[in-house]
Amino acid sequence: MIDLLSFGAMEVEIMRPKPDLPLDEVHSFIGPFPSGASVITVDAAARLGLQSAMVGIIGNDKFGDVLYNRLQNDGVNIDGVKRKHNANTGVAFVSYNSNGDRNYIFHFDLKTDNIKNEQFKFKQWGKVKWLHISGSSILSSKSIRKACDYAIEEVIKNDGKISLDPNFRVELSNSNSIKEILLPYIKKANILFPSKNEITSLFVDDLNKSIEKALSFGPELIAVKRGAKGSIIANNNEVKEIKPFAVNCIDPTGAGDTFNAAFLFAYNNNLSPQESALFANAAAAMSTTKMGPMEGCPTLFEIKNFLLDKEYEDLINKLQ
Repeated sequence: MIDLLSFGAMEVEIMRPKPDLPLDEVHSFIGPFPSGASVITVDAAARLGLQSAMVGIIGNDKFGDVLYNRLQNDGVNIDGVKRKHNANTGVAFVSYNSNGDRNYIFHFDLKTDNIKNEQFKFKQWGKVKWLHISGSSILSSKSIRKACDYAIEEVIKNDGKISLDPNFRVELSNSNSIKEILLPYIKKANILFPSKNEITSLFVDDLNKSIEKALSFGPELIAVKRGAKGSIIANNNEVKEIKPFAVNCIDPTGAGDTFNAAFLFAYNNNLSPQESALFANAAAAMSTTKMGPMEGCPTLFEIKNFLLDKEYEDLINKLQ
């Protein structure tokens, strides 16, 4: 059985070592760091103890080794990861500004988009409890959407559930085309994990009205991620703000993907939506304390110690 399955873009990230070093100037880089929204989510889930699996394509190159080895070492099932000899592993070059904005230059090989249905080893895996969809993957490629549709059908057929993170850059997106692609998947999702900017871009400017509108499409639960402001949990009965945790943030990349994994871990362990969000807030905050999108992803032991220090012993005891 697989607790959490995801698929899509697999890449390495090569970063400026500190803020305010533009990509159009000569400066040093650090990396490569394993990355990709779905990769971060399944790896964070595995580090917490969920049986997780990844489906995707990487090149048979050294950057591919970075991804393959990290997933394998952290216990992710990689039977669905294909290595192509004639493809190059994707690379994202990243710089940060002091205000938190990020700038990217992406180099992707189209051959890594062509995920095949046979990469999903459903007969081998058995039941998949959660299929996690990252909007950045399905928005990038028709072939990935086709693979996604196949996976959704198989997972739902066997009583699995769907989580969706819209995961798009609002300032660089055509809102009409984004909506056209994402709304049919929102209708199929049991849990929706948008940022505040994403949900208001998809629906209306008012956050509460956007939450209400999103719930009318079918999700039973929405977790709105607000970075340093924490999160909001909403269902048809209530909308509740969940407090953040203050940390020394070094690199915020991947925090939202870590939140997704931690929320699903806690929810899978019978914590309430509010408790799951508090646990996820802690995991996401901790993930930002190291440079690299996956380097700070905490283990369950580390999160328990973090929460114990914050006097959340009751929450910890529910995770025994």
